[in-house]
Amino acid sequence: MTNKKKHLYICNGAAYSFYDYQLDLIRSLLSKKFKVTLIQNDYFISDLFLKYINDLKQDPNFNFLIVQQLVNFSSHRSLVEITKNFSLDKPDLIILVDETTIFSRYLIRYARKNNIEIGLLQQNFLNINLLKLSKLADMKNSNLNHLNQKLKNPNYVVSKIRKNKWNKYNKKSLKELFSLINKLIIQKSKRFIFISLHYYLYPFLLEKIVFPQNNYDRYNFFSGRADFIMCQKIGDINILESFISKKSKYYLIANQKKIIKKDSDNGNSVLFLLSCIYRELDEESLSYLHEIGDFLYKNNMVKRIDLRLHPRTDPKLNWPNILKARLEKSLIKVNILRAEQEPLINVCSSYAGIVSVFSSSLKICEQNSDKFILCVLNVSGKRNFQKQEAWMLGPDPGINIIDCGENLSKSIFTRKKVIYDSIQIDTLIANKLTQINR
Repeated sequence: MTNKKKHLYICNGAAYSFYDYQLDLIRSLLSKKFKVTLIQNDYFISDLFLKYINDLKQDPNFNFLIVQQLVNFSSHRSLVEITKNFSLDKPDLIILVDETTIFSRYLIRYARKNNIEIGLLQQNFLNINLLKLSKLADMKNSNLNHLNQKLKNPNYVVSKIRKNKWNKYNKKSLKELFSLINKLIIQKSKRFIFISLHYYLYPFLLEKIVFPQNNYDRYNFFSGRADFIMCQKIGDINILESFISKKSKYYLIANQKKIIKKDSDNGNSVLFLLSCIYRELDEESLSYLHEIGDFLYKNNMVKRIDLRLHPRTDPKLNWPNILKARLEKSLIKVNILRAEQEPLINVCSSYAGIVSVFSSSLKICEQNSDKFILCVLNVSGKRNFQKQEAWMLGPDPGINIIDCGENLSKSIFTRKKVIYDSIQIDTLIANKLTQINR
């Protein structure tokens, strides 16, 4: 038993997020002779992803499992069978990327039954409602007593809500009103049915268990069940510890920076990270992105722009080609890149700078590139749903943030210097595995 290799089970959601942390972590652990099993959700699996998996399979200490999307009773039964097979080679440690989905709840239950530690790896921005709590707390701490007194007055709050709703809805078209009714009634009904089936009925029929939700599950990441949480921002740690749990252990983690052989002309190229995945991008956003590219070219900061599209972008959309054509009229060389061609973490450091929509990819870029990083709010095709604000990025980002339409200057293309006392994720997990006694 003393010679048994320590075994990490690491679980992942969308396959395109695998490259950000899991890939290098797995490689590092395998090089140290640990065993690793990757459990991958069957979601956006690409040829590039499978290529990396096949390379990892050359190591006998690596194992790979695909689980179905949990959409019906059969998929639940399949996952239960997979967890039962864990007993053949039990994990010593399990890492999840969330603890609120039904996929994670099954694995957390298994871990608790077998006295296995659960770690949680942050791969996205914190939920906007959780950030709002933090923003309100900051307001209370900043001598805004007059506002606090108003907020404590129920009559004031109700009157403001009614007034805002009336002004807002009075301006909406009939189409938008029907859309709102659909969101409030139809979507909520669907969610109630989904939760009833997947968190209660199916688990009870299969395992005589249920997965009740708590007040924090709505934040879609951490809800107080994990033993330790690995975050990419110290500000995120402060928020989670303040509003969800002080009992869990928190770590500020980072990847080891990759040494990338730079292309001969990449010093004069900028990467645009773009989304708007299901519909055409609005004219205001297209014009402003073109304005940014034109500004960079006229100020001798760029000769080429690579437009990197989100992995879920519908290939039938025309807006990427429209943006490309406009930039080329400004004499800029332009390439359109699909995200599945090469992991972002492998290429972001080779560019002279990065211009991005509001995206969790910004965290990876900030850690792995020392060039300018600019986040442009409200150019992601979601203007009609939720106006993006700088505070939504979370506290203390080493990123310059502007809104669509702001005046441009050279200063916003200068990198902010932010120093974090972080630990490399492969060092952290290797230490935890080594310390486990079984």
